Amino acid sequence: MASVAALQCVERGLFTLDEPVERLLPELKSPQILLKIDEKKGPTLKPATKKITLRQMLTHSSGLSYEFTHPKMFIWRRWFLKQSKENYRLTKSTDPAEAYQAPLLFEPGEGWAYSTGIDWAGVMVSRATGLSLEEYMRKNIWDPLGMSSTTFYPERYPELLPRLAAMAVRDDNGKLSRGVENPLKAYMGVREGGGGGCFSTANDYIKFLSALCAEKCPILKEETRELMFSPNLSPAAKKGLMQIHASPEAFGLAGNVPIGTDLDYGLGGIINVEKVPSTGRAAGTMQWGGLPNLMWFVNRGDGICGAYFSQLLPSGDKRSFELYEMYERAVMREFRSGGRGRL
Repeated sequence: MASVAALQCVERGLFTLDEPVERLLPELKSPQILLKIDEKKGPTLKPATKKITLRQMLTHSSGLSYEFTHPKMFIWRRWFLKQSKENYRLTKSTDPAEAYQAPLLFEPGEGWAYSTGIDWAGVMVSRATGLSLEEYMRKNIWDPLGMSSTTFYPERYPELLPRLAAMAVRDDNGKLSRGVENPLKAYMGVREGGGGGCFSTANDYIKFLSALCAEKCPILKEETRELMFSPNLSPAAKKGLMQIHASPEAFGLAGNVPIGTDLDYGLGGIINVEKVPSTGRAAGTMQWGGLPNLMWFVNRGDGICGAYFSQLLPSGDKRSFELYEMYERAVMREFRSGGRGRL
């Protein structure tokens, strides 16, 4: 949703996809690239020679990353935390512009890593409009689409709290157990992060996905939607994406798309450039998901979308992906057999 918010701001001329983001994000003006890290001696860094752009942030090709997805960045964060009280404060901040200050893994545009780029894009939206990301999304996405159960702050809405689903955990033996007893505490990290931390329901989120594949999109201009669903990676970044997708550790990155499928990244999710025979997913379909085995797809050409929602950790649960594939296959079979038409 933060990607759509950023694209709306591009439509309004508040910033562009390819200008350096430093005008609104001075924190990213002179990024350093992390070459190596020794937890005792510290990092070896070098200045980046290229500027970060919004297009790169929305496609996870800016060089930014989450530490939980990259071992080198995880070690750096652990080292950074110990250096001063201020570093500790920044790391534990609920403000994404503080919590996600970190070096890059590679030159902007020359690799691919799941990243904080969309969190920073949310900061851009807030600074360009003078609204919090919550306020902006409510005014420009949630209210127009009738998404009444979506927010970054469920504690502000007493009627939502009883509906907050608890997190479950599946262990290596397949046994399920309950996670944190107070679900709200499990999510109290960065607030208003464009890349995570939003609370919603399957019924609300399908309204958002339906808008993206409707014949006339109510929240984006047609040329913007066309660009959003087009491949946007540089050759070097695409190579990085394909290498990561081929790794067993990245299971679930592209949902149920088989390894070896030609992939790219749009301005909002991963795109299978070719058809996926196992499910009937059409070429050009966009997909992404969320940490607790949340998955969605948008087939704009046929006007079909779907979402699979769960509250289950760890991410990449194989049983969840099996169910998701069965679900998508059934949806596509119904569509191909002449079931419900386009949205």
